[in-house]
Amino acid sequence: MNTKIKMIPCIVVFALAVFFVGDVFGSDPGVGIKAPGFTLASFEGKDVSLSDFKGRIVVLEWFNDECPFVRAHYDKATTMIDLSKKYKAKNVVWLAINSTNNATETKYKQFIKNHVLPYPILDDRSGVVGRAYGAKTTPHIFIVDGEGTIVYDGGIDDSPMGRKGAKGINYVDAALASLTGGESVVNPKTKPYGCNVKYKKAPGFNLKAFDGKGVKLSDFKGKVVVLEWFNDECPFVKYHYEKKATMLDLAKKYKEQKVVWLAINSTSHATDRQTIDFFQKHNFVHPVLDDRSGKVGRAYGAKTTPHIFIVDTKGNVVYNGGIDNSPMGKNAEGEVRVNYVDKALSEVLAGKTVSTPATKPYGCNVKYPKKLKPQR
Repeated sequence: MNTKIKMIPCIVVFALAVFFVGDVFGSDPGVGIKAPGFTLASFEGKDVSLSDFKGRIVVLEWFNDECPFVRAHYDKATTMIDLSKKYKAKNVVWLAINSTNNATETKYKQFIKNHVLPYPILDDRSGVVGRAYGAKTTPHIFIVDGEGTIVYDGGIDDSPMGRKGAKGINYVDAALASLTGGESVVNPKTKPYGCNVKYKKAPGFNLKAFDGKGVKLSDFKGKVVVLEWFNDECPFVKYHYEKKATMLDLAKKYKEQKVVWLAINSTSHATDRQTIDFFQKHNFVHPVLDDRSGKVGRAYGAKTTPHIFIVDTKGNVVYNGGIDNSPMGKNAEGEVRVNYVDKALSEVLAGKTVSTPATKPYGCNVKYPKKLKPQR
């Protein structure tokens, strides 16, 4: 039964591509459910948040430029571009999201340029947003209404590779026409078609802790693991250990629920003595792992210290971003502090989809070596 959807001044639509394997991501939030929030960088370097478009209709298109089903809609036809232009006049936002783990920035920038895309392609190579939405294929489309609710989930049309020609039904066009006309979506759920989203598992590693003990990610199979990128010289990190005890408190809180917390130091010039002195002084309850080569940090795409990743019991990255929305304890006027990691862990342990799977990490840039060195 369709629920009447109120006319909202602005609407945003999202098309997303998702992995089809059933155990790769969390439960599909589904039509009628609040859309998972996110902040992702575009392949052109601009940060884009779902919350930027509050009160508008947003289309999310899961995208992979190597998929022939996607290429058919960009090379043989201009389906997505035409729809985005058609509904832009009605304040609808179109965002493409790439959860393909092997996507490269150079290729995507060239694709955007060659096709003169009027909307950004967002970088979700960690797969956290795709999994949160349950995106299975490229293309896979989700439409979010002005109240932040998913009102459409499915394919762009019923004509894979354009086989039905003019007789095909464009489900997204029909849904947007209804929404912008103040009506409910007649077919809110259809079957997406295309290539499976190329998700990746959390990269494995075998690192030595600064106290000498070897640690493998595979040691914690079946457990939830938090990875915290760490640099004892960074003021943003020091704030969370010296002025606050953010990381230590969370590590202790969730240790009782069998959550593993690991700090990783990819700072190329870090010294054993300085790192050991820091974790001994602050009575760490978790190890600091030595990644001075930068290999693991680069594999995860760690950008700042701190930068947090949460790996679920199935080995999937389900959170990627900042510890909170309060750099150095400061929030914008009227903004409430949110500890994203605390919230995400409580949701994961409750068997829920992480409601905000991707946020913007803040802090000092990770001090990687200029040339990738072999693991020590």
